[in-house]
Amino acid sequence: MDSSDSSSRPIAASARSNITTDTVDINKKEASFVTKDVRAVDGKKANETLNTDIPPSPPQRTVSHITSFRTGLSEPPDYNVEKAISNLSRLIGKVPSQLLRLIVDGRLLECEQGAFQYDKREPGSIRTMSVGLLTAIRSAVKGRHEIKPELFSFMHKKAMAESYQQFSSSHKTCKSGELNSKCVYYPIIPSTTIYTNAGIEELYEQFELFCLKSEVPLPVPYPLAFYGKIGASTNIVSINLELARELLGGIDGSDEDVIKAEFKKSFECFIEKFDCDKETKETIKSHFRKTGSRCIRCFTIDGIDNKKVLLEFISTQLESSLQNVKIKNDVYVALAEFLPGYFLIHPFPDGNLRAALLLCNHILIHFGLPPLVMHDPNITALYDKKQLTEELIRGSENCIAAAYEPKMHGYDFSTQSVGIQKQYQQFIEPLYTYLISEEWRK
Repeated sequence: MDSSDSSSRPIAASARSNITTDTVDINKKEASFVTKDVRAVDGKKANETLNTDIPPSPPQRTVSHITSFRTGLSEPPDYNVEKAISNLSRLIGKVPSQLLRLIVDGRLLECEQGAFQYDKREPGSIRTMSVGLLTAIRSAVKGRHEIKPELFSFMHKKAMAESYQQFSSSHKTCKSGELNSKCVYYPIIPSTTIYTNAGIEELYEQFELFCLKSEVPLPVPYPLAFYGKIGASTNIVSINLELARELLGGIDGSDEDVIKAEFKKSFECFIEKFDCDKETKETIKSHFRKTGSRCIRCFTIDGIDNKKVLLEFISTQLESSLQNVKIKNDVYVALAEFLPGYFLIHPFPDGNLRAALLLCNHILIHFGLPPLVMHDPNITALYDKKQLTEELIRGSENCIAAAYEPKMHGYDFSTQSVGIQKQYQQFIEPLYTYLISEEWRK
């Protein structure tokens, strides 16, 4: 996940001595943990700034090409790179600026307030990402890269240029491709994070595995924790899996206000019957009073040595999975198994999501599959693997649909003036020039 998309912040080294980590255990019968889909949208204040003339999201897609694509997932991969890239050629055949969907996804209007604002954003503008995508396509034409930790750094450099300003209060200038020694911790609700309860289960499993393989002990025993500031100290109360089930298992919905209300009810019910010492209970209550549902944070892996070891581990796993692909669907399964671990490691200060999307598109094109047009790529953080596989498939379907249904995610590029479309097209040079030249055809 991009830390710029998740309100995450590094733990300052100076604050480490003030962190008190209490492990919270509860002895309750294991609660049922039914998979739920929580999609928190922007708050009313953010929505009020959007263009009210934007049409609503279209109904369920009915493009016949999607049905054909879905049926073909049970077939062996054809490794037809030309076929994969031709999807992009069709996409730009009507409106060139449709290519922006490969970079800015559904957040184009929901969060970024238009392509112009998005392109000015630090880090990772549209121009930088379009050049990165061009590199990923050209590499796929020549043959797939072997999955190694160095490949992540390579894709990060392409996504973020040589250097960038970290999206945080310090605006620290970082060199692209370099690992981040700090962990980050971001609120899982409400924000714009999407998660499933089964995804939380798998998160704990992945975290436990990473703890066993880490070179240095991690600063927290569990990936989720109550987080808050008490005076000058950063206070963390770790949440074990059973506690996570207790607090998050009943939360569902797609409206931010509904999610907040459900979490408040769940929290108040839990804290009354929670058996712990008085100080710990008051600490948790204090966190909730100050930040509400944002008091629950997800922590990523800490320490460069740990990240190097774990990147090597997940690289080996992904490479093995890709070498054993039997049908096209296996490619999406392999990516869905890889991405949650990658984002838990969170190798770079910013731009993790962008680098991951370039890598995914490089792999998909190699196997002759359409690249991804995700409505919200942040699903990769806390979705369970089964649901994430489905969402990745839909990402490729979106690429196909964009050529036939311009009104994707409630936005129609073809309605923009010729002048605006030309300006948008400038964002995606030289990717656009490469595609129309058909240099990629063998």
